Amino acid sequence: RSTLFPYTTLFRSSYLMGQDSGLTINATKAETNPPSTKNQAPLSFAQQGVFAECQANPDAVQYNIPFALHFPKEIELEQLANAVRKVVEMHPYILCHFVADDENGIIQEPIPDFKVEIPVKTMTADELEAYKKEFVRPFDLEKGPCVRFEIVKTDKLTLLADTHHLVSDGASVDLLITQLTQILDGAAVERENYTYYDFVRDEEISPETE
Repeated sequence: RSTLFPYTTLFRSSYLMGQDSGLTINATKAETNPPSTKNQAPLSFAQQGVFAECQANPDAVQYNIPFALHFPKEIELEQLANAVRKVVEMHPYILCHFVADDENGIIQEPIPDFKVEIPVKTMTADELEAYKKEFVRPFDLEKGPCVRFEIVKTDKLTLLADTHHLVSDGASVDLLITQLTQILDGAAVERENYTYYDFVRDEEISPETE
């Protein structure tokens, strides 16, 4: 099953990584979980504890999973930005946000009419190293999304990415990176056919499933 969020995914310990050109390329745990719909779901069992900790410490970045990818000079700006958009298109779940439903339960659902923006910044290599720490900042779980991308231009291109542990883990980040490089190499990437919404639905049916 090809998916950014495998059925057997387990949330693992997060880890941390480690001017502006003005150009932008547009591109509480519920007592009773509400039922899932196709593109909406309550928190999974694994997400409930993470979400509670994030609510208690909204300014913390302990659940951020950032990474930086450096590309050879042959890779062009628009080529890289389009590849990022394509990966996100293949895995739309990562653009969800977390909101309260009518019964004050927490659900995850797509952000209405959301368009990915990939800011582009120009700086020196030394400035980039310092900027990596600044890039990692808290996510607004209610507003979303729980992922961000920036492209930094030095003498080559660097993609900075940061995802929240609520929507990704180490395995899914590895897959994202793999598929990004495949797209840049001209390979076709399959759209996921099993999303995390599907996983939560299956978990509701079989609570013992990990």
